[in-house]
Amino acid sequence: MMVAVGSLIIQPVGDRNIWITMVVTFLMVITLLFVEYIVLKFNKVENIIYGKSKLVIENGQINEANLKKLRLTVDMLELRLRQQNIQHISDVQWATIETNGQLGYVLKPNKQYATKEDIQKLMDIIQELSFTHL
Repeated sequence: MMVAVGSLIIQPVGDRNIWITMVVTFLMVITLLFVEYIVLKFNKVENIIYGKSKLVIENGQINEANLKKLRLTVDMLELRLRQQNIQHISDVQWATIETNGQLGYVLKPNKQYATKEDIQKLMDIIQELSFTHL
């Protein structure tokens, strides 16, 4: 949509017909806003226009049927995983390809990164153990 609006805005520079371009641009922007409003109000319309994310990994196993629907190879999926610093498919609890093409994932519990809270708890336990041994 943005490319179309940009192309329309460039046209009057050569033709000197700015009013038609402004009207068409205005109509396109109004249409875009209307579609976005409808998508926000009705989930079924959102699924029709934008689609749904597809599950490509479940419990460390590749869902090849959904990969085929997305026209995505295992190598391309592995590339996306490596871009997220995930070395093994078996480390992934589940992964989806979102409607915008991005990879969404959750690692298995034993492969998840430690948070500051986890480290603080560990430090507290170590401190308690060192006080009890003194």
